[in-house]
This record gives sequence, structure tokens and C-alpha cells, in this order.
Amino acid sequence: MSALYALIFTLMLMCLYYPYYKNYQLGGYIIDSFLRDFFVQRYTFVGKNRLMFTKRIFRFLITFFFLLFSLSHLTFLYVRDWRIALILFIVFVISPVIFIFAHLIMCPVEELIKKSYISKTRKKLKKFKGIKIAITGSYGKTSVKNILKHLLESKFKVIASPKNYNTPMGICKTVATELKEDTQIAIFEMGARHEGDIRELMEIISPDIGILTAIGEQHLDTFGNLKTIIRTKNEIVKFMHGQGKIFFDGENENTLNLYKKCSKNKELTCSDEGISSYSNIEYSPSGMSFEIKIRDQQTRVRTKLLGNFNCKNIVIAASVASYLGVCFEDIVKQIETLEPVKNRLELINMKDFSIIDDSYNANEVGVRESLNVLKKFVGRKIVITSGLVEMGDLQYEKNFKIGKKIAKSANMVVIMNETNKKAIYKGLKEEGFEEENIFYAQSREEQMEIIKKLTCKGCVFLFQNDLPDNYR
Repeated sequence: MSALYALIFTLMLMCLYYPYYKNYQLGGYIIDSFLRDFFVQRYTFVGKNRLMFTKRIFRFLITFFFLLFSLSHLTFLYVRDWRIALILFIVFVISPVIFIFAHLIMCPVEELIKKSYISKTRKKLKKFKGIKIAITGSYGKTSVKNILKHLLESKFKVIASPKNYNTPMGICKTVATELKEDTQIAIFEMGARHEGDIRELMEIISPDIGILTAIGEQHLDTFGNLKTIIRTKNEIVKFMHGQGKIFFDGENENTLNLYKKCSKNKELTCSDEGISSYSNIEYSPSGMSFEIKIRDQQTRVRTKLLGNFNCKNIVIAASVASYLGVCFEDIVKQIETLEPVKNRLELINMKDFSIIDDSYNANEVGVRESLNVLKKFVGRKIVITSGLVEMGDLQYEKNFKIGKKIAKSANMVVIMNETNKKAIYKGLKEEGFEEENIFYAQSREEQMEIIKKLTCKGCVFLFQNDLPDNYR
């Protein structure tokens, strides 16, 4: 019976920990995420994100269960009378320590598993006879990856890392599931939160072509400052092998400076001084058009994509496609058949109103550009925003500026969550935004109720960055 009682107590306690497993997972399995949420009692069982029962979280749950069950079983086995309740209460109180202990036990195990996957991936990529392309930067890397894949598909068999699979394990999963014998080109996105992250990914991929998109103040909470970000992104240059070619975004000052310092095989894009450029952007209800120039060829091209920065993303991708042998005419045709990436400045036309879904863009440039696009629309314009996170000491200042920008681009705003509420509000009021046009929501249910009230014929909703559940 002691084992049964211990099992019931353990399962009850583990159920209470559900929101902490979720935030532990959302925080990248960093124990800081658990400690932060536990001590401020972030204890919600519902939200936008679900716990994903991956192999890693399953291994952790087994370890945590085993530790809790062992303590509980020993209590029921050797303790009698009122002292059982006292010891079980103590187990409940020290359960955060047990959680941390389970994390510490699994760290070396996960590291060994990670090294095993990386070793297999390296071997498979070493045997791969096709072209490997690696993309990094603070902004635009996912868009450039998706656009480049589409442009190359007119001539090659291409794979690209899906979604935001830009970590070592994400690359390993891509290679294991996507890379086939007939693949000719493999495109990998490389993300980073700490110095050395790009170096690790470069050592796994060993690319033939590198692309460095715009660099800015992203993930400042882990990088600390812009200099560290620039140094980290430049690892794509530092660890590119001798014959590899690197394409730089010539429009971004930080990336341009790295281009000037680079002594390796390089090309400059999005610049009159480089191999490609764009100009004369025009918007219409169906998208936009602009002049594109690659080397000595130039024409006007149309696309369903929105935003000046998407012109830049297209030109960077087109520059690489041209280098790989796709003719200019095919590049233009492919540009005109590009579909918007879901949740990234995706224009959705409904019967009586329109939606600009930019909820997957979580950077300052993307937010600013989405508001520039919204400004070009007519009628009632409503922004739904949570602001930006992971901005370190600059978070308040950045979201204050977002508030000011919203005030110049929209008629109404719905501020989601508490995280950046004060900063966005202050920015709005600084520009004289009417109090009656500012709304607040803590959940999607509240958000939908407000949206129903604000909807009118011809109105436009802009959905900006949607925060995960580990932010409130």
C-alpha cells in the first residue's frame, strides 16, 4: 500500500508543476526560467502554448518522477502516524530543490545525447555532395531562407531547415529528416543567443556559402550589448572555410562594416556599390512592386509580399540564386509567385476588413516596418501588440518608441499582457494618443471580445509580436 500512496502523492504533485514544465521548456531548458517563475508564482495551466512532449521533456519528467516517488515511498514505508503528513509537507516544500536536482542529473545526459546527434549530422553532411548554405543575422534570416529556397527550386532540388529550426539540435533534426540522396542544395538558418553559438553551428554545417543579413540589438538579455552581437554574427565570416563565399547585406551599417573588414571571398548586396540593388517601391492592394537590379540586368518586379525590408530580403536571395546559376528571367518569375510567409507581414483579406498578421516577427526592425505598411492603408487602423522582449536594459526604451510609432500609424491599439504595458502606454500618450482608443487584454479571449467591438467595414488589424506564455 505504501507504494500506491506514494504514487498518488507523486502524481498529484507532478500535476501541480505542469506550468513550470511548460515555461522550463519555453525557456530553452534553462533552470533560470523555472526559478524565476516559481518564486513569482507564475502558476497558470492555460495559455497560448502547450507543453510539447518531446523526448527531452519526457526524460526529464521520468527523472523528476523517480526522485519524488523515491522520497514519498520511503516516507510511507518507514514513517507512521502524524509524522507522515509532516514529512510529505516537507517533500512538497523542497520539491523545487528536487526539480533543480533532476535538471542537474539530466544536464550531462542531454549533453551526451546532443554530442551523439551532432556527430551523426557532421558525418552525413560530410558525405553530402551538394551545396550547403548557412544564413545568420539579427533580422531577416528566416525570410531570406524561405525566399531563397523558392528562387532556387526552379532549377535545383532544395531543402531548408523548417520554421525556426536554427539551433544545433534543430539542424540535426533537419539533416536527419529532410536531407535526401537527390538533394542538391541544403539551406540552414543559424540562430544565436550567446557568443560562440554561430561558431558551433558553422563547425556542424561547414557551409559553402554564407549569408549575413542585418545585425541589430536583438537578444540583448543574453548578449549584453551590440558589440557582442556583432562579434557573434561575424563568426560566420571567421569560421568560413577558404573557398566559401559570403554575401553581406549592404544596407545595414553593422553588416556593411563587417563586409569592409572581411578579407575572404565576398559579395555585397542591396547596394549601388555591390552586385545588386532595389528602388522605386510602390504598394497596391495585391502587394508591392519595385525595380530590381542584379549585376547588369534590371527590371520591375511584382510580389505579394509587403514591406520595404522584404524587397531587401528578396534581393539578397536573388543575388545568391544568380551566383548559383539561376537565370535572371527565372528569378523574376519566381519572385512573382512568392507567397507570404505565415505570420510574417501576411496580408489576409476578409469580407469586410483586412488583417496584417505579423505575429511571428519579434524584432525592432520588423515591428517598425509593419507599422510603415499599416500607415499606407486607409480607414480605421488597429494594432494588437505585446511589444518586444529580450531587449535587456533597453527594453523599456524600445517599447516606449514602439508606442510613439504606433501613435503615428494607427487609430486604435490593444496592448496585450503586462510585460511592456507601461512603456507602450507612455509612448502613445507622448504623441497625444486618445485614452479612449487604448485597450488592454490579458488573454486571447479578452482580445477577441475587444476586436469584435472595434471591427467595422474597411478596417485593418495589425497583429504584432505574440509573446509565449513565459511572459505575462
